[in-house]
Amino acid sequence: MTQAATTTQIFDILTQDHRDVMQRLDRILASPAADMESLRMAFAPVRAMLLAHALAEERAFYSRLKQNARTEQTALSAGGEHEIMTRLIEDLSGYGLNRDEFLSLLRGLADLTREHIETEEGPIFAEARQVFDRAMLDEMARSMIIEKSRMLQAVA
Repeated sequence: MTQAATTTQIFDILTQDHRDVMQRLDRILASPAADMESLRMAFAPVRAMLLAHALAEERAFYSRLKQNARTEQTALSAGGEHEIMTRLIEDLSGYGLNRDEFLSLLRGLADLTREHIETEEGPIFAEARQVFDRAMLDEMARSMIIEKSRMLQAVA
């Protein structure tokens, strides 16, 4: 693997995860005529993807951003967004919701996730590229892959 590929690998991993989850969320929202059981079944893998991604990203990426004075506040803010998304996911996983409530929460989750992605892939990635060297970015990529695999097993 070339060093140029190594430098972008963590960003490629995160970006691909973002695309995958947004495609699935958009697909669910594009078929609101579905009954609750179908919505829950469609949401289950999205739930696992989002939780695994957020937890792995916190450990592999944001934990390192928090260790740098230049990126600490950015990382703390993004972590707060992850907490809000996790609460929405928990609410969506409950069984007391009717179809309209479920879809409303799901739209909120999709909107928040989309905003988070835009911030992360824009200014946060730019800051990380300035702060971390190739070796650290490569380590983050390896850590992300390992952590995400662990988290997928834990949340599935």
